[in-house]
Amino acid sequence: MNLTYRMVSIFSVPLSSLTKQEFQSDCGRLLQEGTQVSVATVNPEILLLAKKNPRFVRTLSSCSFRVVDGFGISLAMYCKYHVHLSRITGSDAVEALIRIARERKFSVGLIGGKKGRSTRAVQTLHTRYPDVQFVDVLNGEDCIVDKDGKFIHGEQTFARGMVLHKPNVLFVAFGAQKQESFLLQLFERYSFLRAAIGVGGLVDVWSGDIKRSPRIFSRLGLEWLWRLFQEPKRFTRIVNAVIVFPIQAIFFDRRQ
Repeated sequence: MNLTYRMVSIFSVPLSSLTKQEFQSDCGRLLQEGTQVSVATVNPEILLLAKKNPRFVRTLSSCSFRVVDGFGISLAMYCKYHVHLSRITGSDAVEALIRIARERKFSVGLIGGKKGRSTRAVQTLHTRYPDVQFVDVLNGEDCIVDKDGKFIHGEQTFARGMVLHKPNVLFVAFGAQKQESFLLQLFERYSFLRAAIGVGGLVDVWSGDIKRSPRIFSRLGLEWLWRLFQEPKRFTRIVNAVIVFPIQAIFFDRRQ
């Protein structure tokens, strides 16, 4: 199926402007056609990493969907081109895939987060979506990958978990760049895997280690402020996303 949307390129990364409904519908249609679906939820941090790394640009461009997850991206593109990009947060994209999993009787696997968090996250997801099967692929163990998605530790544990549980959808929480590079390598190895998405810090919310931002913060695009309240150590990353990225995207992005 040929998917056509209004496209905008930031630091050579093409982004699709589509609504939550369009995203879920097109994911479902691709899966119906037998296409494996990879999703990158692109935020300012990811784009700043891509600006410095052409290989990561190619990785993102290879994903089936690159949805806009970040108020700063929409704001920068409106200021620069007067183009409105529809925003789909990581939570929105995940919920769409869970609805598809429910409809298609898919099992959903989770990998990543600090030791123990994925197990608690799976328990939360079980409670929230009792009619969907969730599995902790690593069974409480850790695995570590590098920025290119290659295993540093835990490859055998991961392989055993994948063969044992055979998840049809995989949520990958390794952090920006690592998770996107990692998930694209999985489809050839595991034919039962139908869709994969990088979920970043959502695993921390599901595990209860971080409280989810109130709805009003999300509507105003201020999730970063809520996260800063809870994790002051993220200050530098948040400055990059809120201040450095808009300046770079508006004034110093010459590769269109």
